[in-house]
Amino acid sequence: MSYSDLPSATLATLSITTPTLSQGGERYRVIVTATKNGVSASETSSVATLTVTKASQSAITITSTTVTYGETLTLTTSGGTGSGALTFTKNSGSCTIAGTTLTPSAAGSCSVTATKTRDATYLEDISTATIKINTRPITIKPSD
Repeated sequence: MSYSDLPSATLATLSITTPTLSQGGERYRVIVTATKNGVSASETSSVATLTVTKASQSAITITSTTVTYGETLTLTTSGGTGSGALTFTKNSGSCTIAGTTLTPSAAGSCSVTATKTRDATYLEDISTATIKINTRPITIKPSD
């Protein structure tokens, strides 16, 4: 196994401020060399392995939370980081979901989960919300 000098490792610590996932698993060791009165001595550390994990996304929040029975609601979120796909699923209640469209089947409520999937850099994040389904207004006209 070969090792190479790291120019940034000239101090007592090595700081990698923005490691990439591809650096995960890289192995490092420290060789300390001291010279005193013309005599040099060195000591080599044990090997340390760099662990790089995916970052957490900024939290997603379902922002569309009210609909009237008889209408549809486009489900929307705020937050989230990265390029992962955003999907919505029904947990319970009186509605159906197709893509980002929620269709109420009765007045009441519907529990929905939004999932922003992981990508090359970020972990998955989820948010759950209760969508309030209002009753449809009824208009009564007097007869002629």
